Amino acid sequence: MASFIPFLLGILGLAAAYHVFRMMLQYPPGAGRVVEIADEIHKGAMTFMRREYTILAVFVVVVAFFVLISDLGARTMLAVIVGAVCSAGAGWFGMYAATHANVCTTTTAHTKGAAEALFGGVMAIVSLVIAPLS
Repeated sequence: MASFIPFLLGILGLAAAYHVFRMMLQYPPGAGRVVEIADEIHKGAMTFMRREYTILAVFVVVVAFFVLISDLGARTMLAVIVGAVCSAGAGWFGMYAATHANVCTTTTAHTKGAAEALFGGVMAIVSLVIAPLS
């Protein structure tokens, strides 16, 4: 039973991250040049992530192959692949949320306050710290 606690906490953390992400999306993104700049930042970040993850996928396949042919076997290879996919997913979600949150954070900091503006930063942290636990 105790071995499932980290998994359950990871799932709870992912649910919390999703909830914070949904709350963050309710804040207005602003208008005009701020939104244009934010869109360009988001496009650039996602282009970088696609390129990085393409290289990462090749690396994971090579490592998984060597794990498979070693004494570690197929179960360890599967663990390597699942771990890489979960880590990549957390990184992708964190970057996606953070780049969308930037413009909302800027606009909200001007209109409401720092507490509301920090949701975007919380998103990136929660997704990168909690997701690997699941």
